[in-house]
Amino acid sequence: VGTDRRRRIHRRGLDGAALYGANCAGCHGVITAIRSMPVSNRAVSDIQRAIAENKGGMGFLSRLTTAELQAISDAMRAANP
Repeated sequence: VGTDRRRRIHRRGLDGAALYGANCAGCHGVITAIRSMPVSNRAVSDIQRAIAENKGGMGFLSRLTTAELQAISDAMRAANP
């Protein structure tokens, strides 16, 4: 399932790991550092809520689309099984 999801993301031109690196790593560190984040906070809905509430200054990420956030969430999951 993970491999199929990564292929779909790649075909759509969305590289979740690259999006994470460009938008999240500055505050959250390398993608494998997400292991310290509760698994429940890795879902797209949780990321969207953090952005909407400007948690930790994340409000600037409101420009990211749902598809981009899904790609980031998928990449976090793949990097942190």
